[in-house]
Amino acid sequence: HVLACVHRDNSGDKRLRELMDKALYSCQYWWASIWNFDPTQIYRGAYLLMDTLELYSSLNDDRESLRIGRDLYNNLVYSVAERLRQK
Repeated sequence: HVLACVHRDNSGDKRLRELMDKALYSCQYWWASIWNFDPTQIYRGAYLLMDTLELYSSLNDDRESLRIGRDLYNNLVYSVAERLRQK
């Protein structure tokens, strides 16, 4: 969702692409695997994605994309909490 928003960006602000690059680092996906589960790294990636989406939203006045992103973020946090509860 966030990457699609960044591709639609009309602002030309270079900070947006820099944030997106940081948000797509591979560690969050590695640590989300069943063998290496680490919520700290998962949350770090999610925070970076939300930072990117918040900048996109402010630059492009797109509150709906921000709302969708917050819903996805909340679902992720809930899913991680459920996974931890099952341990």
